[in-house]
Amino acid sequence: MEEEVPIYSEKVTSAIDEMCISELCRPDLDLTAHINKLFPTEQSLSQLDHVMQSIEQEIEDLDSELADLVEMHGQAGAEGETALLQAHAAMAELEQRIRLIKGKTQSSESNVHEMTKDIKQLDVAKRNLTASITTLHHLHLLLTGVNSLNSWIAARRYSDIASELPAVLNVLQLFDSYIHVEPVKNLTDKVQKLKSELSVQLAADLKHAFQAGALNQMAADMCKVAAVLGGKVEDEFRKWYIDQQLAEYHVLYSESEDVAWLDKIDQRQAYDLLLTRPDQRQIFV
Repeated sequence: MEEEVPIYSEKVTSAIDEMCISELCRPDLDLTAHINKLFPTEQSLSQLDHVMQSIEQEIEDLDSELADLVEMHGQAGAEGETALLQAHAAMAELEQRIRLIKGKTQSSESNVHEMTKDIKQLDVAKRNLTASITTLHHLHLLLTGVNSLNSWIAARRYSDIASELPAVLNVLQLFDSYIHVEPVKNLTDKVQKLKSELSVQLAADLKHAFQAGALNQMAADMCKVAAVLGGKVEDEFRKWYIDQQLAEYHVLYSESEDVAWLDKIDQRQAYDLLLTRPDQRQIFV
């Protein structure tokens, strides 16, 4: 029975060829042909001992090389295991560093969130503080103005009243949303009371000034105050003034008088001319 010759791939065969330093390691070696080559004649058999010694030396060299290869393989395995352990350690360290970086990132995000929250709170506090300061400033102006008006009304300082009263009324409107607060309500009531007192006093002083013909700067200041108060004060004074100017007219030309008839219209026109200023009389001519 013939011994089966192992079949190797081209890559393995090429590697064996590179490693072989003798023909004895070739897988396709024909031993008979090789022996005949070593001992072609009977006389060459005298070299048998030398050939055997060479072959034994070659076997020893192969054994030594094989031992070196086995040792190298063992060292390579140990080095590979060491390298693998080092790789695992490096991976563990890398994972730990990644976790540390992730933790720092999360901590940074938390810090940024807290800082943003604090900034928003400070911004709200700033707006509230600004609003509070503005409100306190307006309240100070209102209190100062009310106290000043109270003393000026008693002293009839209408020039000062005309300049201060609009400011007080404008500032008071800013507190409309705080009317439910007791101090603001009391202050509002005080301003309304001052306006009522001023309206009564002003109406009397205006009538006295116009009746006395004292149409001076003080009368002009009183008219400015009346314009600020507006409404009922102006309407009542306007009605009073017109009634004063037309009092005689109503008596002369009442329905019971003869001159009230249409055929006496020329007399009514003549009376109107007497009441008008010279520069206005051309309207009636």
